[in-house]
Amino acid sequence: PGLHATLGEQRICQIFAQLQDQGGAEQCAQLATLLYLDSSMSGIVQYVHQVLGLDAKLDHKSVRQLSDILLKNQLDPQNTVNMVLQLRPWRRARPADLCPSVSCMRRVLSTPALLRAGAALRSPLALDQWTVELISHVECPIHPEYLALCDEYVAASASKHRLPPISQDSLSEIVATAEPPAKLLALYYIFSQNVGCLAGGNKHSTAFPHSWLDSLPTKELLTLAETSPGYAELVVPLTSLVVAHSPALYAVSSLLVEEDLVQSSGATLPAAVYGAVPLTAGDDHVVSTEHLIEQLAGPSTDSVAQALLHLSCMPPTAQVPLLESFVRAGIDVSRDPVGLVEDERIETLFRVIWTSMATICPHELSVLTINAIQPGQHVKHSTLVENPVLIVKACNLSRRSPVLLGCMLNILGFYLNASKARLAMNLSDSTDSQQSEALAALLLTQDSAVVQMLLEICQDEPEMAEERATHQQALVLICDTIHKFFVETPLLIKLVSFQGYPTQLVPVMVQGVPSMHMCIDFIPELILQPSPKQKVFGVILAGLVCAKYRLPKSLEAAKLVIDLLATTQPGSDLAPYLLEMLPSAKHLSSAFPSLVCNVVAALTKVRSMFLGQCVPACLLVSEATAASDAVTSVYDEIVENCILEAL
Repeated sequence: PGLHATLGEQRICQIFAQLQDQGGAEQCAQLATLLYLDSSMSGIVQYVHQVLGLDAKLDHKSVRQLSDILLKNQLDPQNTVNMVLQLRPWRRARPADLCPSVSCMRRVLSTPALLRAGAALRSPLALDQWTVELISHVECPIHPEYLALCDEYVAASASKHRLPPISQDSLSEIVATAEPPAKLLALYYIFSQNVGCLAGGNKHSTAFPHSWLDSLPTKELLTLAETSPGYAELVVPLTSLVVAHSPALYAVSSLLVEEDLVQSSGATLPAAVYGAVPLTAGDDHVVSTEHLIEQLAGPSTDSVAQALLHLSCMPPTAQVPLLESFVRAGIDVSRDPVGLVEDERIETLFRVIWTSMATICPHELSVLTINAIQPGQHVKHSTLVENPVLIVKACNLSRRSPVLLGCMLNILGFYLNASKARLAMNLSDSTDSQQSEALAALLLTQDSAVVQMLLEICQDEPEMAEERATHQQALVLICDTIHKFFVETPLLIKLVSFQGYPTQLVPVMVQGVPSMHMCIDFIPELILQPSPKQKVFGVILAGLVCAKYRLPKSLEAAKLVIDLLATTQPGSDLAPYLLEMLPSAKHLSSAFPSLVCNVVAALTKVRSMFLGQCVPACLLVSEATAASDAVTSVYDEIVENCILEAL
């Protein structure tokens, strides 16, 4: 007794504030109970004011009900809060009843309780505005309770007594104008809301549009959080949400590139290319942004090279304002063979800077690069996500510049991953197995179309020696990209092989794509197809693949190929392709000496059929003679090799 008189009104308010700042809701409830026993009405009102941030006038009936709640639930503050909110004064609470005088942190701690009990309130409180204000004023380091606040708001907006989601305009304003901690917390809410909606767990809310999400500086802000102190509680959950929604931003290849950039920071550039300029950020603000833009737009390759050199010494976040000028200058110079001869550093510098920028703003950089390579066209990010096959056309236009082609292939991989993720998200709430199978078939067809179009680029063999060297570099880049596709989707290699491609590219694929060894598994099935072209393609593929990968299953496939060759007779469907298949016999006899006798017997049989009486009248004598001569040539070469090995 006499507790209120002893402590005084001001001291009681201070104690409530201190307890609530330390998260002591249980102690607040106990203190409120003691004040009630002391007949202190103001103490009970102060409890609700401090714990919930609500102002309301209590009548005698509400006081009796509140006393019962406090006495029964002293050790269960959450239940206490929920039951207190069901009392009449707070069920009729209005937005004006939210107390702005309560400190920001106490509001962060109390708002989740209001959100969880929101169904008991007859008139909705302005909790969306209050939450936006809390997000806008968050400071670094970000307290974990802020994440709990966002999670609770997303859950409240998903309930049947739904709270309106925070508006897109409010979030856009935070991302555009607020400090980095507020931007990152807004991103956490945005992706939490969208992942919940797209996963089917939030049926009462609408997901934010993909076009708006793609325009947000997500990767840039995440990079800032990963490299700055004070965001440890936020980085992991936010990254998980971003990966779940936009896995293309965190593809394995991109992560490996970022790791290489981090490990190479502070290294010295090769003297032969850069003049031994240290790649550090020490001089990143020596040259103004305006001066660098002027240099990049200058007609001299020397000024462009100097500007790129300065850019290469700047951190990725400082390079972003120069994005458009950099892309335009690099592509203009790459189209000028004379400029590249005068200063070969430009292409290498372009690749280094482009890769660095891609870790910060992949969407903007990709769209700018594609539109710069294709003058007169203005492709949008959303269009590329819907139809990434369009990027292959830009790859074809950039094939004469290995650096540009490498950038385009990176963009192609990025948008293929983004397209797959978008399609999977759109069908994520579907339980129809047929739709899932249709999605898998659609993605496989899209990937096979991309591979076939890349192989078409490889067909153009230039005549000049300098162009052949560039073409060889392009082949290496394309084969590396196709290898990544095959490793990611092993079924793709079977589909592409059954579709077929120009046979002159089979040696290129076998030598340049390490994953081609997987063909050995389905070669028997391929050469047994009814189509003669598929059989011929299978024979040519088997001859090169089995010779390179001398495995037990390769031996079995080789035997089937030899048997097929032995059955090739004049007038058959395979007769017109005999000259194309004969090199496979030579490859297999060299790879497997145990099959030499089988190969010689097969060739002897084929030669006798083409020179014997069984030649049909429709087959010209010259054609039969040419086939026989080709078989004899391969036969003699195999026998000669056997004799030389025996000696």
